[in-house]
Amino acid sequence: MNKSAVFFDIDGTLWDYEQKIIPSTVEAVRKLRAAGHMAFLCSGRSRSAITAKELLDIGFDGIVGGCGTYFEYLGDIVYSDEIAWDRLKKDADFFRAHDICAILEGVDYLYVDTKLFPEDDKYIESLKAQLSDTFREFEDLNQDSRVNKYSVDFRNSSESVIRDHFTDYNIVVHAKSTVAEIMPGKEVSKATGIKRAIEHLGIDYDNTYSFGDSFNDIDMIKYTAHSVAMGNAVSYIKEISEYVTTHVNEDGIYNGLEHFGLI
Repeated sequence: MNKSAVFFDIDGTLWDYEQKIIPSTVEAVRKLRAAGHMAFLCSGRSRSAITAKELLDIGFDGIVGGCGTYFEYLGDIVYSDEIAWDRLKKDADFFRAHDICAILEGVDYLYVDTKLFPEDDKYIESLKAQLSDTFREFEDLNQDSRVNKYSVDFRNSSESVIRDHFTDYNIVVHAKSTVAEIMPGKEVSKATGIKRAIEHLGIDYDNTYSFGDSFNDIDMIKYTAHSVAMGNAVSYIKEISEYVTTHVNEDGIYNGLEHFGLI
């Protein structure tokens, strides 16, 4: 049997946007690994934001995090691309100067500029509740901070201001929103993360699969040999995927793996 590596987005793919994981998803991933294949989380979230016990307890071989800036295998960090302190400080000052709500996402912590986010921002409140051990304020940023990428809301500024500043970074703007993810390097994406992961593990490219639903999954979906769009995915992801499975809460992961004979 040829060993395959399957890369799963988290939000909207393994769980819905209320972080609900249905039993068939857990069963499917466990069956996949029992059949001798490998299962990986592949998320825009940095490692410090991937802490939910109910997610990690499903069982994965590793994590491609921070939109390809980080990879761990069996609990050990293989690589972590971290932004140098001088650039990190420059970028943080830029966000503050332009009233851009920013989250600096790293290996150990998320550094959140709570002074710029509205006091009752539901997303920030949920982050505080879910990530109490890894949530930090902007003021906690220091030379030892291990930051891989940024997430921002430019509601008080503009996309063009961000693009003019980050000419050497990869910027992914979420559909019909003022939310963007910013990765340190024009070519950095989930796809580059997967490429580095399979090269490290010696996995044949022809045996790579990805499951996704949103715009930061585009590079991943285009890169892997086989691709699956969730039934709840944005239209473009469905258009470019090899197969469209059912909704995340309608056995989407199970049906997608079954379609390709992986379980």
